[in-house]
Amino acid sequence: MTFLLNILLHLLLFPAKENETTLYGTEILRGKVASIVTTNNWRCDSIVFTYNNTGPTTGYTIFKDGKITGYCEYIYFKNCIEQNLYNSNRKLQSRYCIEYDNNSNIIKIQEYGFIYPDTTNTKLLYEKSISYNAENKKASAYEYFCDGTPPYKYKYTYSTDGIITEERINANTGTIFTITQTTKDKYGNVVEVSETMPKDSSEWYSATIDYIYDNQGNWTKRKVNGYDPRQMNAVRNCTRKIRYAKQRG
Repeated sequence: MTFLLNILLHLLLFPAKENETTLYGTEILRGKVASIVTTNNWRCDSIVFTYNNTGPTTGYTIFKDGKITGYCEYIYFKNCIEQNLYNSNRKLQSRYCIEYDNNSNIIKIQEYGFIYPDTTNTKLLYEKSISYNAENKKASAYEYFCDGTPPYKYKYTYSTDGIITEERINANTGTIFTITQTTKDKYGNVVEVSETMPKDSSEWYSATIDYIYDNQGNWTKRKVNGYDPRQMNAVRNCTRKIRYAKQRG
């Protein structure tokens, strides 16, 4: 799975002048972001966003060592955003379709890409559908892979002390594959995570994550303590400088 999906499943919000946000992959940045400069990121060291005259970001350009390495383009539809990722030569590499409901919850994620030797037509590689309960929290999900990997079902439960428990279940056999427990801070970022394998009750990984935030509520420094394989592509210890666009009067 690509890095965009590793940071998935934040609430999908849209810009409003009094509470403007910027869509970055599937991460929601608070405020109208002009650029991001990062350290300790092997994929890129800076991102520059583009906008149209009406507000929402139309995409961003990716830089590494002063050179353009890729582009991302957003296309907005009713209750759906399409994200197209290109290499430095403007050749399409992959496409994501993110569908959301009237409460701004992500309800479906689809990834399209090329399956060799066909490099002309994109095909569905991955799909995840998500449902929500009466409290507007994730209740269940279904995950499909085109490569023959067994599909997975997800079940979510919530404790009174803020712990979210996710059961990952093999949809073909009904066997629970992993149980993941997370705790989030007031900004919606995971600060504690652990995963166990019910088959032998072993703990696969456990980690805590520390953040430093700017005045907008976006993190500018993240440090992963312990082992969390989901952070491998998303950079374990990272700092980033966020520059915001000037607001028009």
